Amino acid sequence: MIVTCPNCSSRFRLPDGTIGPDGVKLRCGKCKHVFHQAASGPPPSDTRDFDYPDEAGEPAARHAGFSESGPGEAPAAARTPPDQTSDQEPGSLFASETYEGEEDAATSPTDFNLDDISDIDITGKAGTGASAKDVKRRSLIVALSLFGLVVVTLAAVFFLDLWPGAKEAQPPAPPSAEQAKPADGTTPGEKPAGEKAAEKPDESAKVKDIVLQNVRQYYVTNEKAGQLFVIEGKAVNNFKSQKEMIKLEAALFDEKGAVLVSKDILGGNTVSLFQLQVMTRQELESALSSQVGVLTNNTNLAPGAETPFMIVFFDPPEAVKEFGVKVVDAKDPPGK
Repeated sequence: MIVTCPNCSSRFRLPDGTIGPDGVKLRCGKCKHVFHQAASGPPPSDTRDFDYPDEAGEPAARHAGFSESGPGEAPAAARTPPDQTSDQEPGSLFASETYEGEEDAATSPTDFNLDDISDIDITGKAGTGASAKDVKRRSLIVALSLFGLVVVTLAAVFFLDLWPGAKEAQPPAPPSAEQAKPADGTTPGEKPAGEKAAEKPDESAKVKDIVLQNVRQYYVTNEKAGQLFVIEGKAVNNFKSQKEMIKLEAALFDEKGAVLVSKDILGGNTVSLFQLQVMTRQELESALSSQVGVLTNNTNLAPGAETPFMIVFFDPPEAVKEFGVKVVDAKDPPGK
């Protein structure tokens, strides 16, 4: 059938059956104009009407106005009029368009289709998509859980001393705060009651204004020397004149007050906790009796000045219950 564009009046030929009963939207191949083309009317019927007169008979064989055609000429009625349409193909000139309802009906998915689950991985192997993400997330959770378990186990073993053989190698427990305290009736820097009576008056006068401060004791495990019992503090000069070479004595007592071991030392030397843990016995004894420290920190102490001290007992007895520290000597600087 022949279709004419209402915009540019171009004429085009369409195959029969292209236009449905409801018509179709067409787009001109020249001006691109879109228009609606209605369906053509029904073809004329070849049957006769019931009221057709009988005397009509057969149609006239030939109208008088027509002349016979020559043997080489085609009948005039059979001649095809020259085609005045465009040479372009119909598909390139017109593009049919569907209505919204038809497009929705064509693209609407079914309720369930096997193609929807065709890409699901059922092999259990790591791949792409949701399955790979699940495997990666589960692997991460398992790894973090194992790491946390290892950390907790190591912490428990370290802090609770659960290493194999730790119980056998554990040193004797230090005395409690009530047990490891100065002897009854004494304060740091004072002698027990039994020794006060035997003390000479001139010795007491020489050290009466030397006061001990921040005295404390603790145990340290040395890598080479074993268990150490450490006493440290400060000796303060409360005399109105200078003092030097302050000497101190420390003693360890059992539960009955008997002296287990004692040691005296000049103030002025201390070592760090790390040195207490790694130095040998000879190195510690040399460091705590160094003349350099004594001359630097325990000479010409003005009133109110202080000197540090540290006393270390190697391999202390297990029966230690108390300790005591006292000042036994203090000298005046030469020429004072």
